[in-house]
Amino acid sequence: MLHNAQPLFRRFVLSCEAPERADPVDVEVAVHLGDEEARFERRVVMAHERENLTRDIHVPLTADVARGVHEAINTSLQVRVRQGGRLLYHDSHRLRLLPVDQWRDNRRDGQWLPSFVLPRDPAVVRAVSQSQRYNRVLRDDPTAGFEGYQCVPDAALAADGRIDEELLRGVDRQVESIWATLLHDWQLGYINPPPSYSRQLDSQRLRMPSTVLAERAGTCIDLALLFAACLELVDIYPVVFLLEGHALPGWWRHPSFREAYMQMTGNYSGAVRADASGSSAANAQTVPWHAGRASWDEVRQLIAERKLVPIETVRLTEHCGFVEAIESGIEALGDRADYDSMLDIITARQRQITPLPLLQDLRDVGGVA
Repeated sequence: MLHNAQPLFRRFVLSCEAPERADPVDVEVAVHLGDEEARFERRVVMAHERENLTRDIHVPLTADVARGVHEAINTSLQVRVRQGGRLLYHDSHRLRLLPVDQWRDNRRDGQWLPSFVLPRDPAVVRAVSQSQRYNRVLRDDPTAGFEGYQCVPDAALAADGRIDEELLRGVDRQVESIWATLLHDWQLGYINPPPSYSRQLDSQRLRMPSTVLAERAGTCIDLALLFAACLELVDIYPVVFLLEGHALPGWWRHPSFREAYMQMTGNYSGAVRADASGSSAANAQTVPWHAGRASWDEVRQLIAERKLVPIETVRLTEHCGFVEAIESGIEALGDRADYDSMLDIITARQRQITPLPLLQDLRDVGGVA
């Protein structure tokens, strides 16, 4: 949440009965992170009886502890408020810092899942590099590379939005080459989620791509995030579907298909209303990259029109072919009752929901430096 510029406090307000006569107020907030401190300081000139600093207070996340903590730790948050020589407020508050790889699938935190799609993870770079040979074989072109949608020229888009199927297969074959690498070279298995030691049932520890490679295993959501990261790295627009107790990725076969969908839902009728502060329904904000249960009909229609393709990445652990995995993905999305939401990664990036700046342990990269 802090990485994505969300408030540190639910509410932080300065109140003054006579602001026109008040001296400036100095506000200090410090989070203790081992030998380092993440600090916010501001001098506030009271222009109104109440100055709301809730969304203004931010602290840097450059400390190694914040970026690399592997288990939940207890630390403290210190607040000082001074006015001239008077200390108006000074207190330390307990703060529990969750592991950097822990995601909570709830109304407030579920929207941040795109930050766990890590296209710059060394293992993702390795997977794409290994996929080059499959890409050239599948496309019968010894010079082929990963050019994303550039293999579909702009002139190919007809007035009615249709594109020649053969051109779209150039995109699909790039995706298939990544599938082939993860299937044949990585030889992954399925494993249960790591323990989260959390009272919240919606909390789950996620394995980063380098950890999936090192352990040669992952959960459904680990594999979905890995595949989505590979697609994003080669500039093919990924999505992640969330079902009841399950997750799988997918991709847009052409940018125009995604753009048409975003225009169609420009009022965000299917978007999730997420509670940003956790305090009241009035604070709920529309999350345009997170389409909720109401989007099921639209998603199914896009899949039927072959504009959006889901793929069941758990089938990687069953040595399953590419086409069969797509069929399994379509089947998984066939029941409205199981469908929860779809997260569009590129829309999230456009809203500055960026990958987490994790500290990588080189031992987890499986030999990649």
